Amino acid sequence: MTTTEALSILDLTAPITRAQLTTAYQDALLTWCVGRFEGQPELIAKANAKNAEIQAAHAILQAVPDGAFPYQKAQAASRHARHSPSSLPLPAPKRPVGSQPAQQTPAFSQPLAPSAAQPRAAQPRIVSQPEQPQPRPKKPASTLTLVLTGLSAVVAVVMLAFYLQRQAKAPAAAATTAAADSPPAPPTTAPATLTPAVPLPALRALAEQGDAPAQRLLGLRLLNGEGTPKDATEAVKWLRLAADKGDGEAQYHLGAAYFEGNGVPKDEIAALTWVRKAAAQGFAGAQFDLGEFYLRGVGVVKDFAEGIRWMRQAASQGLADAEYEMGLCYLSGEGVEKSSTEAVAWFRKAAAQGMAQAQYCLGKHYSTGDGVPQNDIEAAKWFLKAAEQNDAPSQYELGIAFQDGLGIRQDDAKGALWLRKAAEQGHPEAQTRFGLACQFGFGMNEDPEQAVSWYRKAIAQGSAEAEARLGFCYSYGIGVPKDLSEALRLFRKSAEAGNAEGQYKLGDCTFRGTGTAQNTAEAIRWYRKAAEQNHPIALSCLGDCCFTGNGLPKNIDEAVRHYRKAADLGDAQAQFHLGCCHLDVIGVPFDSAEAARLFHKAAEQGHPGAQLEFGNILLTGINSHPKDEATAIRWISRAAELNHTGAQVKLAICYLNGTGVPKNEVEALRLAGLAVEKGDRRAQALMGVFCSKGIGVPKDEVEAFRWIRKAADQGEPESQVAMGLACKEGHGVPKDTQAAMQWFQKAADQGHDMAQYQLGIVYQQGLWRPMDKVEAYAWFTLAATQWHSEAKALIQKLDLELDSSQLTAAHDRVAQLKKTIPPMVATPRG
Repeated sequence: MTTTEALSILDLTAPITRAQLTTAYQDALLTWCVGRFEGQPELIAKANAKNAEIQAAHAILQAVPDGAFPYQKAQAASRHARHSPSSLPLPAPKRPVGSQPAQQTPAFSQPLAPSAAQPRAAQPRIVSQPEQPQPRPKKPASTLTLVLTGLSAVVAVVMLAFYLQRQAKAPAAAATTAAADSPPAPPTTAPATLTPAVPLPALRALAEQGDAPAQRLLGLRLLNGEGTPKDATEAVKWLRLAADKGDGEAQYHLGAAYFEGNGVPKDEIAALTWVRKAAAQGFAGAQFDLGEFYLRGVGVVKDFAEGIRWMRQAASQGLADAEYEMGLCYLSGEGVEKSSTEAVAWFRKAAAQGMAQAQYCLGKHYSTGDGVPQNDIEAAKWFLKAAEQNDAPSQYELGIAFQDGLGIRQDDAKGALWLRKAAEQGHPEAQTRFGLACQFGFGMNEDPEQAVSWYRKAIAQGSAEAEARLGFCYSYGIGVPKDLSEALRLFRKSAEAGNAEGQYKLGDCTFRGTGTAQNTAEAIRWYRKAAEQNHPIALSCLGDCCFTGNGLPKNIDEAVRHYRKAADLGDAQAQFHLGCCHLDVIGVPFDSAEAARLFHKAAEQGHPGAQLEFGNILLTGINSHPKDEATAIRWISRAAELNHTGAQVKLAICYLNGTGVPKNEVEALRLAGLAVEKGDRRAQALMGVFCSKGIGVPKDEVEAFRWIRKAADQGEPESQVAMGLACKEGHGVPKDTQAAMQWFQKAADQGHDMAQYQLGIVYQQGLWRPMDKVEAYAWFTLAATQWHSEAKALIQKLDLELDSSQLTAAHDRVAQLKKTIPPMVATPRG
């Protein structure tokens, strides 16, 4: 044994008082007393072994120089202050003390509920954390003090043993000593006339006749002031008389009186002795409390095995509190082998008795699939049962279930109602979530000021999530004056606390330079931190950086990986991007069915680009999505109503051609005009068509050319082809073959099949350029891959005209062009 081990055994780092014995002496003394009182030799042997350990520790410490205590020095530098087990306050009684109830609920020790800030089904009791408890800091003590203090405690144990032995041999002893020194008598049975409502005079008369149940009931009435003034001292007298006769409930409440110092001087050893007596008689409440004492280390050294032994006995009698505690122990692995399945079994028993905490835990297990098959319907059922008992965490979970439609019909109004109930009880997550409902009007009218108020309440409880939400409000002036510096401060505070939303927001501000200097590298660092917590938008942003090479090396495979993970987490933007990749064969194989699935998911979340793309798929029909023009128009119209310019242009074309809707040139012109106002090049090209053909406006070639030129200058390939044809033929502009060639080349480089075909004609016929049939063959091939029929016919003709070496050169030229020119995307992305 080392000096450190000796000091650890004795816990000698503070003066020891009667009111606060060291754990070592207290445990030895209590064990010896109980063994002596109950005639249990094994407990006496255990106490003697502990005393021997204490003496051995003292023997080592006698040779240690004064001040050389490594244990003391090491602990003083790192420990947090902590109350000793004997000084921990216990909860107040959970029910009025009275006659033995059918359900023996413990009166002065209760199971601790898991924190409302975390799912309790995944969190062990506060008092039973897996890490070792930290010894409390003490003042330095000299070697002489340590030895004398230790020896005095040993002498006290020996003297107490001697005293008790003398008392046991005495021919007659006081009633209280005899009761403590002899085996408990069997509980007496109350007369049939004794009920909780018996009049006080009759009850007192029975008690004075020595009836134990009457003495116990009278003591409880005096203790609680039921029908008589409270008199704790008198109450203890009657409880002691009943306890001495072996009444288990009286013994239990007498122990409570000693523990609380109610009517008698506070004496934890006497309290635990009486509670143990009641527990030994099978009183479930006492068994529960004794189990709690050992599990929490209150008055005794923590002993999970002993705690579980007593707790299991109480649970086997159907005590809901004990069943719940057993569930928590199996969940954390304290005193038993960790098992979510066993935890669920115990929670189910307590939940069936209506215990809200157990119902909440059972709901959490069903929602996560831990220990039971995942089942949102069952989860919602148990959350509802607990929520109706005003359990705040269950009200919060139920509110989320209603908002997201998890196991219950989606209903934002009911979701907001339950979230508010939990928020009003101080549940910080509920306060934040209800703030979001106020901010965005989920199930209620929008109320930004009220949202800010709830965010502040949650922040006062340390919610980093609420800090991020309030920062968003300051970013846009929602419910508060716009203040980018305050927004950035809140985002940073939330991010540094580890909140994923705060990390994403801080990264976004840094990426855009909003309220701070732009710093792409710093932004990506915060994006990564949020992405590590599976924040979907942060993952999507990392995908964008990899896709474009902005801040990260361009890496399409890495971009697709981020997009896929974010899409699986439900991010609409990532679902849209991944769908486009599947259509355009970027980093993934072509898969129109998967693209349609992803677009549909994003469209249902209100993503306008995805609504347009899904509508385009339904207009043409692919694989598992047959052509459905009516449904396609509905989706495209939704996107147009969200002011999506691409959808407005597409819908204008549908009205112009009568595709899926009645032909309506006026509506087509209106929609094109909306997109033109935003400078959309596709809308400008469409306006050129309207003007050139006089659709909805007077026919005007000059005005048509002006719109087409605007679109072409912005890179719109259709307009570039139109400009090329106009310059080639001299329609509306002077004939200019050089300009025509330039416009065709710009559109061809974007993959436009008509422009590629026109370039093929130029090289085949030697127009404006020397004839080059190899170059013509290459451009015709690119156009033919996009189903340009005339280009295909000309390729067949050139196959007969070119020799083998020329054909080889032509195929090499095609491969070279394909590396730089993408296939034309039929529908613009956006």
